[in-house]
Amino acid sequence: MKRTKKILQLLFWIPIVVALIMVAAFETDVVLPGFLAGNEVTEYYVTVALELLTVAGLPLALRLFKFTAVRRRLVADGSRYTGFAAIRLSVVSGLMLANTILYYLFMQTTFGYMAIICLISMAFVFPSESRCQSESSELLS
Repeated sequence: MKRTKKILQLLFWIPIVVALIMVAAFETDVVLPGFLAGNEVTEYYVTVALELLTVAGLPLALRLFKFTAVRRRLVADGSRYTGFAAIRLSVVSGLMLANTILYYLFMQTTFGYMAIICLISMAFVFPSESRCQSESSELLS
């Protein structure tokens, strides 16, 4: 269980650190923000796509272990817990990173707000040892 916790905590903290590095690079003008700000058509399509992905992806990721197919696979093989938990963390952190970079590329607050929502949502999937044990024991009972 400790190995699982370490793997999942790396998957939790690395995207947050990467996002902070991106924010620092853009805010200090190491990388110039607003590179794609003038292209309204591209901005519209990317905004719609990320809004749909965020609105659909976050609830799916947060409720991943409630789906019958996932529960069935985990009950059959408990060693798959790390993989499914990694998928959940990757979805939430991937959405956070995508929204963060797109905020600085388009300088549109919609992406910033969605990145903040994803960051807050990561608190609900923090891989503590007690969460790993409780989710694993829930699945086996």
